[in-house]
Amino acid sequence: MNESSRHFWKKLRSQAGRALGDQFWHDIAGLLPLEGPRTDVYQKDDRVFVVIELPGCKANRSLKLSVHDRVLHVRGDIVCPYPIEEEDRFVAERFFGPFHRKIELPAGVSAEGMKARYNDGLLTVEFVRRPVAEAIDIVVETADASDEAPAESRETPRGNTGSDHFGARSDA
Repeated sequence: MNESSRHFWKKLRSQAGRALGDQFWHDIAGLLPLEGPRTDVYQKDDRVFVVIELPGCKANRSLKLSVHDRVLHVRGDIVCPYPIEEEDRFVAERFFGPFHRKIELPAGVSAEGMKARYNDGLLTVEFVRRPVAEAIDIVVETADASDEAPAESRETPRGNTGSDHFGARSDA
């Protein structure tokens, strides 16, 4: 979710809360099914962290993690620690049962060096984030000398030594 989307939803939530009252979000939460455990994704320096609430999950038995095309897949099962019938429940905010969360990772995140820790009901997955390469201009070479731009108008990308891929100087 980009910054403008985040701002939109935050503003909508605030306006709905003022117009409909504090109880509105509590009531609506009971109507919307939870798709899985609650999750936060944040960055700090060159790291991206995914934190997922998994209270009571047996990490060594039922938790599976994988990364495919910048999407973290988290599969598992959270067993309800107390047997209760649905009709006996007054408030249901916690998630129980099997789940498969798909969390899109930001650009530049690599699965290499990924670390996962489970402690006190929280799964924390840490990724290294590398800078995304900037776009560079590529000079198009032609066989016809009349198609070439004058030498003073040719630009070479930053870091380019003026050599072609064979090591010969292109501006000589």
